[in-house]
Amino acid sequence: MENKIFMKKHTIVLDCKEVRLTTKLPIWLIPEDELKITSNIKLVLIRDFRGKGNTPKNYAYHFEVLYRGELYGYLNAKPSEKALGDNSVRLKISNASFYDSSYPDFWREILATDFWKFQNIIKLHIAYDTTENLQKKANRLCKALLTDETPSGKLRFVGKGAGGITRKTEAWGTEYIMCRISYIYNKTKEIRTNKKGKGYIDSFHKLNGLEGSDVYRMELRLTGNDFRNLKIKIDPILLCDTKSLAGILNQAGEKRLTIIETKRSNPRKFRFINPIPDSLKVEKLQNVTPENKVSNNNINFVHTLDALTEKYSHYTMMELMEQLKKDSEKVASICAMNKPFDGNVLLGKLGLK
Repeated sequence: MENKIFMKKHTIVLDCKEVRLTTKLPIWLIPEDELKITSNIKLVLIRDFRGKGNTPKNYAYHFEVLYRGELYGYLNAKPSEKALGDNSVRLKISNASFYDSSYPDFWREILATDFWKFQNIIKLHIAYDTTENLQKKANRLCKALLTDETPSGKLRFVGKGAGGITRKTEAWGTEYIMCRISYIYNKTKEIRTNKKGKGYIDSFHKLNGLEGSDVYRMELRLTGNDFRNLKIKIDPILLCDTKSLAGILNQAGEKRLTIIETKRSNPRKFRFINPIPDSLKVEKLQNVTPENKVSNNNINFVHTLDALTEKYSHYTMMELMEQLKKDSEKVASICAMNKPFDGNVLLGKLGLK
């Protein structure tokens, strides 16, 4: 019997991310044109900029963000909005970076450095790509929402301010926009007609088994306000985790993309599209709790090692053995607690914090 190879028919990936960080000091006061943040991350000052796109007018200074020598995004500093403060910066990650296998390492390193601190999400686009024709589903719904002829009356989206559905024609064909946050379109056609050269997405699809037919995309476009209004909370380190992104899709879809019949005493509710496969479904996105903050503490592990290295580097071997014996007595109580590693607690016990 011939062995059949079953290829993946879906993938979930970020397609846009802008976040706000707070630096320890106003970055624009640093006189160098290049600033090394970590061994892999470097900022390069942009002197000739156009005042839009990656170098918006409402920021006075702009930097390229290089990761291992490759362009991974842009950093904008000194905002014109005074309320943000001189230490506030915007980080916009380039689109191609999300489709590179090194992106998770880059994002973890961004969060690990103590040069800045993560503040909030400005913009986040999550893309669910599949070979299933999502446009057909959207087309049927579009008709159902515009007619009274169904036995149960009109269908509508639930939720205050949920909005409706719009249909528009783009260069690559029909695009459906639902409740302002969800976009459905033929991604394969968009790549073919896009002049910006997004062939790397096509390569990403093939690498993940999405080939042989057109790929359709359901893209959730959220702002920081959407996260607050939908009451979605997430540890920033999980923004490169597929299951967490699926959780955001599910939670936002439950609150915005659920449909209800209007003329039944016991109206049926159903999701317009819940394409997330069972293996990735999350009943509710887990908020950050002390128990699941271990990943955040692991970020601090690097800082802990740096601090300990600095503390012990000047000792001779005999002095080091003696000092380690004294310090082990100080931290014995931490070991007895049998809790996840917390670098801050350890450094506090050693008088380094």
